[in-house]
Amino acid sequence: MAHEFYQVTEKKYDSIPFKLLYITRSAYDKGWNSITHTHHFTELFYIVNGKGSFILTSHEIPVQKSDLVVINPNVEHTEQSNPQDSLEYIALGIEGISFSLTEGDNPYGLFTYKDDEADILHHLDILLLEIKEKN
Repeated sequence: MAHEFYQVTEKKYDSIPFKLLYITRSAYDKGWNSITHTHHFTELFYIVNGKGSFILTSHEIPVQKSDLVVINPNVEHTEQSNPQDSLEYIALGIEGISFSLTEGDNPYGLFTYKDDEADILHHLDILLLEIKEKN
């Protein structure tokens, strides 16, 4: 199990209506699960490796490598790896935004970006490096 958490404290852009609160890179072993929780902000999870699920009150969302999961504010959820696979993801906590997701009135979104995986990981890794080095 590995978990890197970087909180963003710099406030250079107060005029922007949204704010990146944190970025985290987490890797969990087979059969791991988090506890159910909510946030006042949106979370974006990009699945780097493995398989697992996001569990909401009324949905279980299976995820795998290259999936992007959007969890809007105040949505009860938890993450878990499945018994056969570990789960690694990069998560962003962003305050001041929520997404209108097209299917019904879902409080979450699931998108797959297999063709763009290298570009997405490149940009997320740069963001992680900038925050680690306080650039």
